[in-house]
Amino acid sequence: MNIDLNETINTACLTRCKKEARKYYTEGSLCMLANSANDGMPLRCVGGWGKEKIYFLIREFDIFMSGMEKKWARNLAYFEIGSGPGRCIDRENGIEFDGTALAIIKTKRFDKVKSAVFIDIDISAVNQLNKRIQALGKEEKAGALVGDYTDGKSIARIIESKNKYGLNLVFIDPTDCSVPFSTIAILKRSGIKFDLIINVATKSDFNRNIRLSLLKPESDVRKKYERFLGDISYFKRPEILNRCNQMDYEFVRKEFIDVYLNKLRSIGFRYFGRQQIHGLYELVFASEHPLGKKFWDSAVSGISINGQRNLPL
Repeated sequence: MNIDLNETINTACLTRCKKEARKYYTEGSLCMLANSANDGMPLRCVGGWGKEKIYFLIREFDIFMSGMEKKWARNLAYFEIGSGPGRCIDRENGIEFDGTALAIIKTKRFDKVKSAVFIDIDISAVNQLNKRIQALGKEEKAGALVGDYTDGKSIARIIESKNKYGLNLVFIDPTDCSVPFSTIAILKRSGIKFDLIINVATKSDFNRNIRLSLLKPESDVRKKYERFLGDISYFKRPEILNRCNQMDYEFVRKEFIDVYLNKLRSIGFRYFGRQQIHGLYELVFASEHPLGKKFWDSAVSGISINGQRNLPL
């Protein structure tokens, strides 16, 4: 499956800027130095793995829409939470490209969608994405809204207002493990029908803070992970701290994800999938229906964006 992300070299990008430099040159995640060479609007600064994530999302979207269009005709919707401004720039090489939102809108299956809603807490990113949507002439079906993924009730109201009785594909894309489990539980309790994809930063955010979260129960990162899991028992298990002291971080990460999957199972999800992205984080998929898992397995199997064969975890 060929995906055109409208890549363009942006000579204003510093390239390979370090984390400390990005504190000065970005606001939120938007680059303050390099506006788009295509439309002059802001760009989201991302790592080189950004396109890999988009590739799998587009494949899943395409398979989901084509597989469900007969049963759910005119009642399929897509929601992306943490969408950004619509264009990204790879800080490693200065190449800008379409983010997930624009890539979704441009896919051939977008005509099957009743509604596509892109949600971000950053009002500037929302405004820029709406301008880009309007430039494509897709504002009848697509639009960006300001929203906070820590406020599950408001997210549920947005989804209900657009497609309460249909089937929804919901993608949550945080930069760390900060989406409280309560948000997903509220969506499930609302009765909304949806398959879930969430970006879980196991080998970046969580990896950096494993020891701190285990050794300091009062720390902010510990509280953040407890909210993410919707569970405090993980941190009370002696073997987790023991394995951490033995530097067996693979075990600690695996158990963290297993607890999360069990929590998703406890609210009604039955079928799961996982796909690593560049060894830094993974996309976790959850559905109530085996057909959803079949679609996901098709999306993540086969040849990747880099020409390598991928198999689901």
